[in-house]
Amino acid sequence: MLDELRKEFKPYGYEPQHPEIYRALHELLEQGILKRGKIKKEGSKYQEIAVYFIRDTEKASAYKKLIKHDLDRGHQLIKKALTDNYK
Repeated sequence: MLDELRKEFKPYGYEPQHPEIYRALHELLEQGILKRGKIKKEGSKYQEIAVYFIRDTEKASAYKKLIKHDLDRGHQLIKKALTDNYK
């Protein structure tokens, strides 16, 4: 997952780090939006991989709306700062 995120955001000059990803996942776990499970790694007898599932779709939808609102507000602030300072 981390490699996919790094590849996705690389053109924008942003490279997410492990702690950022896990902090966000743990926050969503604590809020009851996600649940964590483990599956055996294919071809391995003992190695397990952590997988995350959406636990509550209503909470996930509400969280997504909240994030969208915050991003829109931040976008408007950035647009205003650019307009005010770089006419």
